[in-house]
Amino acid sequence: MSTPMNARQAQTGAVRVGWWLLALTLVSVVGIFAAAWVTMLEGPQSLIQVVVNGEEIQFKPSGPLPPAHQVVLAGIGGLLALGTLAVVLVAVPLALLAAAAVVVVVLLAGVGLPLAVMGAVLALLLSPLWLLGWALWRAIRPARSIPA
Repeated sequence: MSTPMNARQAQTGAVRVGWWLLALTLVSVVGIFAAAWVTMLEGPQSLIQVVVNGEEIQFKPSGPLPPAHQVVLAGIGGLLALGTLAVVLVAVPLALLAAAAVVVVVLLAGVGLPLAVMGAVLALLLSPLWLLGWALWRAIRPARSIPA
């Protein structure tokens, strides 16, 4: 036999889920940061190479970036990834909500409007019968006595 969950248990469960989400977010931040840093280390050392008469011209200083620059660039990449994740977490549910709202409006307009029109036409067609029924009821009912 199942017993209903009390408010304290529900709150504890919500807190537990919140901690798991926080831990997952932190792990993803560290993972994005590490992936960006590894990409910076493994990437090409020159962004653009131009060779003129056999002499190579580089558009960035030769050699790898200093470690401090790599850390900053990896951090910027991680922040951009988190910003993108936040936008996706907001934009996707809003897009789904908008699509559901459109479906509801279309269904109401497609089904509800014809039913309302049919009800109005039926009421209009039956209005003489309602008027006749009201007139008969007024004629058949006993007369009201005037209190003295």
